[in-house]
Amino acid sequence: MTEIFEYCNNEDQKTLAEKAPVHEVLLDMAVTKLPGPVEAQPYRIPNIWNGDLESEIGKAMVTCDPDAELAMMITKIWMDPHAGEVAVGRIYSGSIHQGESVFAIGAAKAERVQQVSMMVGGDRITVPKVVAGNIAAVTGIRSAAAGVTLSRDKDFVPFEAIRHYSDPVVTVAVEPKSMKDLPKFIDALRSLAKADASLQVTTNQETGEALLAGMGELHLEITVYRIEEEQNIKVKVSPPIVVYREGIEGSSSGHSFEGKSPNRHNRFFFEIEATS
Repeated sequence: MTEIFEYCNNEDQKTLAEKAPVHEVLLDMAVTKLPGPVEAQPYRIPNIWNGDLESEIGKAMVTCDPDAELAMMITKIWMDPHAGEVAVGRIYSGSIHQGESVFAIGAAKAERVQQVSMMVGGDRITVPKVVAGNIAAVTGIRSAAAGVTLSRDKDFVPFEAIRHYSDPVVTVAVEPKSMKDLPKFIDALRSLAKADASLQVTTNQETGEALLAGMGELHLEITVYRIEEEQNIKVKVSPPIVVYREGIEGSSSGHSFEGKSPNRHNRFFFEIEATS
């Protein structure tokens, strides 16, 4: 780190890049420092799954058993121009096969897996099945979304949902430039909402406008770019609208505020203090 600091301090990033190419540094770090599934799942499963760890499936996930019941968590959805929606996630136990039926936990009925691929970096390699410990990409599961659990057992205890602790603050209205693209545009918005849980897609019932709310202008610019480039739909975008929320400047100075629960059986007292 001392050498890196000296190169940066002397603004000699060119020599630093030659001595330590960032792609080699990051890849070597991932290979040598990140634990494999067999080592990681014994301590990861208790943190992301609330089921019985002493049950058959609980033990199977902890040991990364490829012959047990399927337990897969979807972490990403992306749109492929040829294959449609692709659900990507890690398999914690069991295996997933092309042509079989699985449940997206919470959906009413099973759906057929059309294609199974193994993720190797940014590449998808089509294979007949993918087993526990690997990251798989599957098509055909229309009800899958980021954070959804896949299993053959519809009563499987799902993994913890992916939570985002920030609210969208910038909103734009979007509409297709050509009305013939409207059905395709609606499908694209639905897919984007499934792929990005931090993006909110709503429709103004009075005007019919589609409203996109995101973390910032750049987030929305990328979303619009994906609609136009990936889906080939030209859209019109309104100026961004920023929702302002009030904050506090000081503290309540020892004065508390009382609140009551709806059934009036619980009382809460709050004190407010600004943080730096």
